[in-house]
Amino acid sequence: MRLLAKISCVIVGVLFILSGLVKAVDPLGFSYKLEEYNAVAGLSALDFTSLFLAISLCALEILIGFSLLLRWKVSFWSSILLILIVFFTFLTGASAIFGVVKDCGCFGDALKLTPTESFIKDLILLVLSLIIYAQRLYLFPLFKEALANRLVLTLGALASLSISYIGINHLPIIDYRAYKIGNSLIEKMQDGIPEEVESKFIYKEKSSSKEQTFSTEDILNLDYDKWEFVDVKHTIIKEGKSASISDFMILDPFGADRTIEILQEDKYQIWVISYAMNNANKDAFKGIASLANELQGISFLGLTNGSPEENENFRHDIQAAFPFFSADQTALKTMIRSNPGIMLIKNGKVLEKWHYNDGIDASLIKSKLE
Repeated sequence: MRLLAKISCVIVGVLFILSGLVKAVDPLGFSYKLEEYNAVAGLSALDFTSLFLAISLCALEILIGFSLLLRWKVSFWSSILLILIVFFTFLTGASAIFGVVKDCGCFGDALKLTPTESFIKDLILLVLSLIIYAQRLYLFPLFKEALANRLVLTLGALASLSISYIGINHLPIIDYRAYKIGNSLIEKMQDGIPEEVESKFIYKEKSSSKEQTFSTEDILNLDYDKWEFVDVKHTIIKEGKSASISDFMILDPFGADRTIEILQEDKYQIWVISYAMNNANKDAFKGIASLANELQGISFLGLTNGSPEENENFRHDIQAAFPFFSADQTALKTMIRSNPGIMLIKNGKVLEKWHYNDGIDASLIKSKLE
């Protein structure tokens, strides 16, 4: 049993470190997921705590992971582990049953799990955590010196906090999203796979009232003078897959969809993105507006979650000479973790992305042109 507990420590420890790191890379993305859970629970008033919780939970996961690998103070950390796993098992179980949240966010954007997959994963972790907890008094540290164990945990926590700091004040050091540098947005909007469906048509023979089932091919040659339609049954043979980008649409001030037209433009574009215009850094916006005047050969456009009227008022306020368009807030949040953020686009391909803290100037942008 002790050997099984030691193996469980390794499995759970590695999973917790990986889970904490991939979320620490993008703490804002994790905070958005926590806000989803708040909305489901009717606790949206607590959204102001989501970023702090996201950073803290990532660091806590990494601390638990390293403590299990080192088997240091297992009595304490296994108790924390068990509390967390029980809570998240109930949470993912509710999502699996009621379908309230489509993705648990356990591994950020690096690995998407369905609610059912998340629930099964947590059930397995719950069993392993119970084994660790039951054997906690018999799991002795790898290093006898307390200083060595404390040093590893301290470095793990500092690494998590440093990575989160970069992800918040600049951009995530690793981008797992469909809008990452190098991706073609047009291709990502078209990479979905339709589900395969088999249809069976039920018809009743008019002379005998006898029902018979026909395939799609059969009904092409059916004599409708002899048969009367009754019902149709559809069976999914193979599940499909949604496109990597399914909620992105650029609307002009008149409500017209300009997405494909803009993506297919064969010239450099700078997209200035704000997923929450009311909370955007206005000084950064004004700096970008001045930058647009210096880069006359590049097409600038603003993408915000605002209405046409709000966009126009804001454009005048920051004295921007380029047009503003509207887009879905969730899509804008996914595109870039900066408010405002800047994306360099050509032919629908993402060439570069910048946070407004990255010291963007005309020479920097010109250096990135192909």
